[in-house]
Amino acid sequence: MSEKLDQTRKLGDAFLSQQDYVKETIQELRRKAEETGDPQSTEEQKVIAEDNAIRIEPAQPEVVYVAGL
Repeated sequence: MSEKLDQTRKLGDAFLSQQDYVKETIQELRRKAEETGDPQSTEEQKVIAEDNAIRIEPAQPEVVYVAGL
């Protein structure tokens, strides 16, 4: 992302101008994934389905996991 700052900025601008659409699309994709058994809670994340929404939160908010390159 840092190597393509122009694209990152455009993505951020698109999100800001269409927040409701982006959020609903994310929820739609999460519902489709849930139908196939994903996403699942792990040691690193909690998957919470309530009030017609699926949230993915860190299992331990004080811990940050960094993926290897």
